[in-house]
Amino acid sequence: MEDCYGYPQPSRMLPIVCAGMSDRGVRFTVENGDANFIGGQDFETVTRLTNQAKSMASELGKSVKTYGLYAVVHGETDEEARAIHAHHQAGADEGARAGWVKAATPDKNGATATMIRGASEQSSTIREPFLMGSAETIARKIMEVQKQTPLDGMLFTFPEFVQGMSFFGERVMPILRDMGLRRTAWGDRLVAV
Repeated sequence: MEDCYGYPQPSRMLPIVCAGMSDRGVRFTVENGDANFIGGQDFETVTRLTNQAKSMASELGKSVKTYGLYAVVHGETDEEARAIHAHHQAGADEGARAGWVKAATPDKNGATATMIRGASEQSSTIREPFLMGSAETIARKIMEVQKQTPLDGMLFTFPEFVQGMSFFGERVMPILRDMGLRRTAWGDRLVAV
């Protein structure tokens, strides 16, 4: 580009983050990025994708971080969280869901497309998997993910963003701190001590 200015100027090189779960997507991330977002599926899949990315990066003489994406559906109790989830499912925009599935159809081998088609077959919203429940249940599930996978971190999304962020910060984070989750001195990895 010529005759262009970008402000503010970053004080350091900004990390490039991609999202890839297929072999092709993971390789693209490793070759071109610094971090990879993956759908936070089961522990085995998360571990396989994380190890795959780190192994590819090592072969190229670089490092890459992997972050799992999780939707958080909270309630005062686990039952209330399930009811909120059911309410969202009942109100899902079927036209939008069908459009998303249609857009994924040409990509027969892509991991994200496969996940979208599978969610559609289950009559589920695409934002899966869920960390669903009370503050205590959500904190316990986060600790399980942290202990059972080599993820470098987790990204959370909330159906009601402001309310969800407030609940998470005020109710879940104190429990995680009490459970021993802390930020390490070298950066992004959250570890249980």
